[in-house]
Amino acid sequence: MFCLDAKVKKGGYMKKLWLIVILLMVLSLNLFADDVIIGTGEIAHPFLFSSNSGYTRSAILYTASEIDKTGEITHLSWYVDSSCGVMMPIKIYAKMVTDESLIPTNWATLTNGATLLYDDDYIFSSTGWATIDITNFNYTGNNLLILCEQNYGGDGAGCSPSFRCSSASEKGLFVTSNDTPPTFTMTEFPMRPNIKLSFPNTIAPNAAIIGAPVNHDVDVSIFPTLSWSSSTGGTPSGYKIYLETVNPPTTLIADIGDLSYAPTTALVGETVYFWKVVPYNNIGEATNCPVWSFTTGVDPRHPVPFMQDFNASTAFPTDWVNYTDMSIAANHGNGGKGLYQNIHGMSPVNLVASFATCQIGPLPEASVIKFDYRFMAKLNYPDGEFYTLAEGDKMDVQISTNDGQTYETIYTIDMNNHINSTQFATPSIPLLGYEGQVVRIKFVTSTLETTHSDFFIDFDNISVSNNATLPVELSAFNTAILANNTVSINWTTQSENNLLGYHILRSNDDQVNNSMRITDDMLHATNTSTVSNYSYNDQDVVFDTTYYYWLQSVEMNGTYEMHGPIIATVNQAGYDLPDLILETAFNSIYPNPFNPTTTLSFSLAEKSDVNIKIFNVKGQLVKEINERALNEGMHNITWNGKDSYNQDCASGIYLFRLQAGKTVMMKKGMRDL
Repeated sequence: MFCLDAKVKKGGYMKKLWLIVILLMVLSLNLFADDVIIGTGEIAHPFLFSSNSGYTRSAILYTASEIDKTGEITHLSWYVDSSCGVMMPIKIYAKMVTDESLIPTNWATLTNGATLLYDDDYIFSSTGWATIDITNFNYTGNNLLILCEQNYGGDGAGCSPSFRCSSASEKGLFVTSNDTPPTFTMTEFPMRPNIKLSFPNTIAPNAAIIGAPVNHDVDVSIFPTLSWSSSTGGTPSGYKIYLETVNPPTTLIADIGDLSYAPTTALVGETVYFWKVVPYNNIGEATNCPVWSFTTGVDPRHPVPFMQDFNASTAFPTDWVNYTDMSIAANHGNGGKGLYQNIHGMSPVNLVASFATCQIGPLPEASVIKFDYRFMAKLNYPDGEFYTLAEGDKMDVQISTNDGQTYETIYTIDMNNHINSTQFATPSIPLLGYEGQVVRIKFVTSTLETTHSDFFIDFDNISVSNNATLPVELSAFNTAILANNTVSINWTTQSENNLLGYHILRSNDDQVNNSMRITDDMLHATNTSTVSNYSYNDQDVVFDTTYYYWLQSVEMNGTYEMHGPIIATVNQAGYDLPDLILETAFNSIYPNPFNPTTTLSFSLAEKSDVNIKIFNVKGQLVKEINERALNEGMHNITWNGKDSYNQDCASGIYLFRLQAGKTVMMKKGMRDL
């Protein structure tokens, strides 16, 4: 950092400014260095700047024939194999010698006549090349002796970086000591740290050398990694990558400093591509750079909507992965052939059944995966009984965005959410957060070893689509006091999807946190797209008491949504009708899904202004509706499906935020195609 004295005279200020500019120009030249790398070995050793001891001295000889050039050396680099976060005082010297080998001697003799290039603290905090900016050293062509010292003191830091070394005879000397610097004769060391000497560039680089894919290669991935290596000439500071289907390619797709590049978007399958790499540095670009070509293979991705049944063949589908030798046969599908495997807890080799789909995508918004499955007892299959899941029996549904290298579980079916039946179940699992990605879906069914489980897991009709519907569309939720002084809770749904069932919760106030579940068993959902009516009688009530009820709809993946509260007062004097207690509530969106209009139904406990904001799935406000001074009671507002500019909104999921006074409520709806 440079600090200029504001009180200096104008001439002094300009002089300092020009010194800064000149210095920056000099530093910038060092960014475009012509590097000489000596040594390719991968032996890791702290030889060089070992901080395991209080003091370290190292002498390393590099020959003129190895360096093979002259000029000012601006930087020295060593390859760190393992790092150490210790700040250590170091010094680096250099001198040119005629000796071809090093003879053990003391440090004072070696440093006599040497030039001090660096004297400061340094941390070798990361692996890879550690580059040290030295005082420029004018190298004129003799053998080069590099002398390094570390002066941490005491008995060292307790840890030390290690450096990659190559075997070398009579090219290294090494000595360590604690408490005081060593003055005794150094010891010959049979290896030498790999080094990179940086000289300023004087010429432009030559053309790059192709790596992969090789020229005229075929069946190349639509997500290729292009690689190359540098050639002779000046050291490149960067590479311009050109790629397209026209020869010669003129579309610049990247400007990078690495020796490889992977295009960020998929290439077109079964297409010839031409590519070129142009190295450059501060002197200029390489000339006569060749054009290479390759042909992509078949696009392995399967677009959405995607569906796979198993009726066509008993062979496993192309591009799928069969991890546990699953099979395809009749009677194991939902009306035809299906994918299956026997799982047996007493057989260690049959504890898991697992497979993965082909690559599917890119996924659109609101994508869901659906599949038919069932657990069936092996005995008397397929005419026998269903298998009852026990502790440890489960099916994990997993997803991968890196072509199966790693997976994460997004859904689990076990004894807590599986409904025992000989019929196939069809869960619908939202693929949230994977929009635009290409995925593989993996199914892992397992049991515990030593259990007496013995069953078939059957699969059929695995699909991915973007026609997700909401789990439950509630159009009515109310109470009635019956003649026997019990409370009847009633609700109507217009559609259900991927819904496990319902619970009823009750409280003596309007705080859901104070409510208790009054349903011993879950009320199972019908999961149909037609109207369904439900009813539950609460018989455990007390006269002259007001009750608040919530409906909890539980989805297959364990998530749930609360509806309510609705209110009932059990009055001993007049049991035939409940007291009407108005509450501020966002009751329903109907129809839902809708196209293009839908009605928002809500109630107000008191006169209030109402503000409705409608957001798309990206969180963008598309429409705002304001109603002033609405009276208490029930209200309906219709939205015509248009945005604030009177344009039709696209299909997809929308969030409806209704605010009445200080009460804010939200529901979601979906506009169909």
